[in-house]
Amino acid sequence: MKKILALMLVALMLVSGLALAEERPYMRQIHQNTYVHTLFITPESYPEIRLSPAYLSSMMSGYSEPWVIRFDAPANAQIASFDVKECSCIDENQSIQYAYQAMESSSFESLLNNCENDDYIIADGSAGYAAYVDPGRKSAYGLVGLPEISKSAKLYISIYRDDFMSSDTDERRAEILAEMIVAEAQRVMNAKKVQQEADFWATNDYRGFKMPSLDHGSDMLVFDFPTLPVLTESGATVETEAYLYALEDNRAYLIAAADDVSIDVTVELSTHSSAVYNKEDEPENCATVTLSDGSQFDVYCYEMKEEGETSLVYCSKLLANDAGYGKDEPFYLQFTFDGHYMKWKSYEEITALLETVMKGVSFSDVNEDPYVPGADVEEPAAEAPAAEAPAAAPASGWVCASCSAENSGNFCTNCGAKAPETGWVCANCNTENEGNFCPNCGAKKP
Repeated sequence: MKKILALMLVALMLVSGLALAEERPYMRQIHQNTYVHTLFITPESYPEIRLSPAYLSSMMSGYSEPWVIRFDAPANAQIASFDVKECSCIDENQSIQYAYQAMESSSFESLLNNCENDDYIIADGSAGYAAYVDPGRKSAYGLVGLPEISKSAKLYISIYRDDFMSSDTDERRAEILAEMIVAEAQRVMNAKKVQQEADFWATNDYRGFKMPSLDHGSDMLVFDFPTLPVLTESGATVETEAYLYALEDNRAYLIAAADDVSIDVTVELSTHSSAVYNKEDEPENCATVTLSDGSQFDVYCYEMKEEGETSLVYCSKLLANDAGYGKDEPFYLQFTFDGHYMKWKSYEEITALLETVMKGVSFSDVNEDPYVPGADVEEPAAEAPAAEAPAAAPASGWVCASCSAENSGNFCTNCGAKAPETGWVCANCNTENEGNFCPNCGAKKP
């Protein structure tokens, strides 16, 4: 009877342990579901967080020396999206998302007024920053003063942590979140560089920018646009420095300006083509152009037929027909050209623009890139101290790591430990895996 009760207790402990483990989000589950549209920017492409409280339009219209706040991303986190004012980073291994925003005017009081429980206020602003936690939302919020700019300028910080278990109390969550927001606020205060700069951007820092695709396997877009052709009001073409100013989802945004004329370029990997979509409704404004390398683009020019010129152009190149979750959707490289005080009058001019842009575009395999999470890149084996070899497993079983007992089932008959995980092959894409989710398509282990 005692033996039966003992076995029942072990089984209960195992079931409870498995239930708690299942409540923890897995890394691939987060990547495929929670952050399904998130792209990870490699450190070589975006070396630091760089924000400004100024607006893009102000910078491009002659605001010559905007204030710039620079600091490194948190350790083990990668930048996932950014624009001039905001930036978000994700630590995929610990399920932590960081967000930052440069604010021209805010106050510590306005931040703390959002806290519903005064017990969760961590810092009141007297030390240069204010902070509070919200354990129910698994989040912490902070505001760091930027006295270098003005008394009212602030840097907003938020942290969201998604690996808490349901058994964690609010007090426990609050304790962990408080440590995190204090550490991050103090890190940023000590590391930030705040100064006025003649140019917000440094073009060379963003060359060789890499953008992985979530819709088509291992394809990763690598682009390098040191300059873009700008058509001035006199009709002359000027090669002007191009600046990467934002990235979100599957889109990157660049801008180049000469005097009052500028071109805004969106680069996108997508299963949707605006050019193809408009072929049926507005065939008179659509065409197919062929570049010198033989590649073809579908082109849609807004109101080209009616006006004889256009300032908005969509261009799409078909890359594959096996994209998306079902592996049955078309996959496009798409450019959107938006001219400000700048118009294109013929498809020849648009073809010439595409020729220039495509010189800065190439593709690589995300699995061969050492900066991308989960990349299958071989690294030299580190020398490890000599260790006692583990006991050999029986021909048709396994050896428990906890008590060295030989077993053949899913749990150790001596201590109840679970058998080690074995590899499996994804039914969707035939990828060999070790974890609970396929790193290639996100399918759950059967």
